[in-house]
Amino acid sequence: MKILLAPSESKNEGGNKQFCLENLSFNDELGKLRTELWDKYLGVFKSDDESKICALTGLKEPRILDFSKAMSAIKRYSGVAYDYLDFSSLDEKARAYLDDNLLIFSN
Repeated sequence: MKILLAPSESKNEGGNKQFCLENLSFNDELGKLRTELWDKYLGVFKSDDESKICALTGLKEPRILDFSKAMSAIKRYSGVAYDYLDFSSLDEKARAYLDDNLLIFSN
């Protein structure tokens, strides 16, 4: 059984992992396309075109994104559902189950 959970607007700060596309779910199916899109995404930042950067990110002021501060989505999001789930308080077996069966998605 897969558990579907919507993302939250509230997010936790920090992270100590380097962002890596290969660590995302469905890498076998989506890895090539993600790599192509990621290269285009980073190309916008390399262009130094502030209007394009703001349009892409939704930010009013462009800023440098730090990809060394990544964390899993289940830890990044906060808000009612995520606070109630309290992933960090779960035992190892429960966290492993969620790692295998929880899909955070936005429709």
